[in-house]
Amino acid sequence: MNVLAHGGTPGLLAEASIGLVVGGLLAVVWFRERHRRARVERPAEPPMREEA
Repeated sequence: MNVLAHGGTPGLLAEASIGLVVGGLLAVVWFRERHRRARVERPAEPPMREEA
């Protein structure tokens, strides 16, 4: 009995590819948001020398 995703092996490959794309998109959004929050919470560093 073939219990693969809709449409057998080609359907399984298509659904797996869509799942990987969606998972990658979520990972990118999560990493970008994490980076943005870390940058906002960290105070700006003072300049190395004062400008006259």
